[in-house]
Amino acid sequence: MESRRRDVDGVREQVVGKHAYDVFGTEGQDETLAETVIRTGGVVREESIRSAATADGDRAHARALGVPET
Repeated sequence: MESRRRDVDGVREQVVGKHAYDVFGTEGQDETLAETVIRTGGVVREESIRSAATADGDRAHARALGVPET
């Protein structure tokens, strides 16, 4: 458990203050889904699949839906 906590603390130091798309390495995007929802004020369903590298070097693929808080 202690080594896991050190791992999380180390990652936190590396990512605090950075944009989410820089941390996750989402290719071809310049804003997060949340930023798009805030900017547009409406529901956003991604049409394309985003790809990003995982911490262990694999690839993750996702398509998301964002809804503004009302």
